Amino acid sequence: MNEQDFASSLRQAYTLHPREPQRGQAAQAVGAGAESSRPGPAVSLWDRARRAARVAYRGGGPLGDAQGGYVHDTNVSQFFPPTAALHTVGTWTDTVGNVALTYMKRKTAAGATNQIVYPIVPMQNAIGLKGAYLKSIDLWYEIGTANLTSLTPVIDLATLPPGSAATGTAFGAPVAQPFTYDSFHTTAALRYAIGKHHMTLTITTPWWLGPNDLVYLDVAIVDPGTSVYDDYGCRANFTLRV
Repeated sequence: MNEQDFASSLRQAYTLHPREPQRGQAAQAVGAGAESSRPGPAVSLWDRARRAARVAYRGGGPLGDAQGGYVHDTNVSQFFPPTAALHTVGTWTDTVGNVALTYMKRKTAAGATNQIVYPIVPMQNAIGLKGAYLKSIDLWYEIGTANLTSLTPVIDLATLPPGSAATGTAFGAPVAQPFTYDSFHTTAALRYAIGKHHMTLTITTPWWLGPNDLVYLDVAIVDPGTSVYDDYGCRANFTLRV
């Protein structure tokens, strides 16, 4: 809405309802004995202001579902494709999945300890209780040919260092955040077994992401030498308040 339309909508909203007669019209009608033309109930200034706000903000604002001009949505998700991750050690190849357009990163079978690191980067905010309130992370992967020796996910929280002298400030060590597994991945053996996996990590104490927060999903896998690992991506689940 441009300024001219906005001003016009306010003027229209503050005017009396078309069916409400003006004082002069009401006096004329009463003087002429026209019983059917009596004025309706008076419209208060508050009612006019409410109507003006609804028109101006199209149902949002303090009188709509976007309270106070904010959006508060508790079911927001953001998917991160495998190309968003860092895949260390071994040979990783972009590959089409079992179904067309389901792309993934495939690790060739070879004995090694590998890491998959996903930067988790939903919206952040410097103001408290705004931005993204991170609650859980889902990971999709497939293990073929043979079980892995182990698969260990970690949700790490690090902090961007502040500005300082020319020598700079080093990054601090990341801190692992506690979480619980979904019912299909409660044991290590379930996590590294052959098959298709959708694993959910529910954060024990969710938090609002500040502007200096660096969140990573770090998955360490140990391949005995014959396991094929397919990485399909991950998804962050959070409350969004903007």
